[in-house]
Amino acid sequence: MSGPHRLQGSHPPLRYAQTTQIVAMLDVLGSTSLLGGTPAMSRRYIRGLTDVYGKVQLNIDEDMSIKTFMDNIALFSEDTGRDVMRRMTMSVAMIRYEALTGCGLLLRGGIVRGGFFHQDGESFVVGQALIDAHELESDAATAR
Repeated sequence: MSGPHRLQGSHPPLRYAQTTQIVAMLDVLGSTSLLGGTPAMSRRYIRGLTDVYGKVQLNIDEDMSIKTFMDNIALFSEDTGRDVMRRMTMSVAMIRYEALTGCGLLLRGGIVRGGFFHQDGESFVVGQALIDAHELESDAATAR
């Protein structure tokens, strides 16, 4: 774990420290074509995405957190034990199932353990684990 640092900017100074966490990164497939289609397709896609995000927030374990951005979902937990990895895997499976059966959306993703930063109540997330999970997710695209 790296030590605390201070970031300066237009917001109050932010204290941060990257810790090892379990991070899952999920990406909705086909967003570009769905948003670039007819207005009805775009509305159906946005409704589906909103529905998936809402279900995720209601169904994750209390020791897990979620951040959503663009067409991505990041789940993470500071607890890195085997039980959390198992529950994270089950949560990802449930999210993928709900997205497909409830909204017709396909998700691809990866789960890793690694360095990650987030601050409760803030939307900012960053870390090597997020990059690694995204690359794992992207590598799955070439293995179709």
